[in-house]
Amino acid sequence: DDRNHCRSRGGFLVMPILLLLYQVEPVYAAGTSLFMVVLNGMAGTLSHLRHRQVDIKHGLQFTAISFVGVLLGIALTLLITPRTFRILFGLLTIGLACWMLLRKPLDSRSDASFSFRWQHVSAAKRVGGVILLIGVGVISALTGIGGGPFLVPLFVYLLGYPLKLGIATSQFVVTCLALISFFFYAAQGFVVWAAGIGLGIGAVVGAPLG
Repeated sequence: DDRNHCRSRGGFLVMPILLLLYQVEPVYAAGTSLFMVVLNGMAGTLSHLRHRQVDIKHGLQFTAISFVGVLLGIALTLLITPRTFRILFGLLTIGLACWMLLRKPLDSRSDASFSFRWQHVSAAKRVGGVILLIGVGVISALTGIGGGPFLVPLFVYLLGYPLKLGIATSQFVVTCLALISFFFYAAQGFVVWAAGIGLGIGAVVGAPLG
């Protein structure tokens, strides 16, 4: 079932737990969630790298584009109120749920002969891809979630990646973005380490099973 491949690496589950159960302030919840996303993403990405399923060259290019969004997300983090954050996160969660229910199944064709080239992508799709990559950077930095549910369809539908390669490359990008965002939160002291370590251990243990 391809829905298992489009998950957000747990961020959408962890954030409500931190916000509602532990009553953590949104900025601390985002930083703590990113810690888990980084550990989970690294565990999964290393597995994909061992199987040579990651398009590293273009993954780094996609990360560089998304970095613009990370900077915007960090700026928004310092500007919005906790109440606004909760509203935005709620709307994002509802939007993702609707997307997962309504979207078409992803194409699972073989990736044996695939080679991505920007010149093979139409101008409209390039512009759309750049906008979406920046948007994922904003979401990652602002909300503390992974962004996999948005990147996998982007790679498969818009950029033409085969499913397995799209999944692996999207996780590589998500992990890089989460790491960059996490450094900001950690430097500002916006991480609840006790909760983050516990969630991180669960993420590392569960990543190979996912």
